Amino acid sequence: MSSIVQKIKKSIIDTVKLPFFYGNNTQLNEVLGDADFSNGGVVYLYQISDSEFKDGIESMIAAIAFVDLTEFDFDTLENDEIQERLKNTAFRFIIETNKSNVLQITDVRMQRIYNAYDVNLTGVVIRATITEKEGLCDAF
Repeated sequence: MSSIVQKIKKSIIDTVKLPFFYGNNTQLNEVLGDADFSNGGVVYLYQISDSEFKDGIESMIAAIAFVDLTEFDFDTLENDEIQERLKNTAFRFIIETNKSNVLQITDVRMQRIYNAYDVNLTGVVIRATITEKEGLCDAF
């Protein structure tokens, strides 16, 4: 039996084939400095609300960032191409995950980011409710 975080990680790796990280902002700032961006970016997750746990099903509001390296050049518009590419990647993740029998992603909001963290990153962050389709009750 996998945790909801493990299910999200598997879905990201299976659908968009990018490295996955999970942690709080301080932890992520440290690991992203050594991350491998050679596949066109990385994805990181951080939980932004308490999980709801009802009838053995876990649901949480999470932020998932799809980011790549950028040159910090004081012109955000020049990074629009990276943001559009990663928006498409995020959309593919949402569509493919919702087709699965593992997780449901709803209430999606998106924010573009530029020059995030100590590593110069640009991309998009989706904020969404992620709910397991099967929970603990299905295992008993």
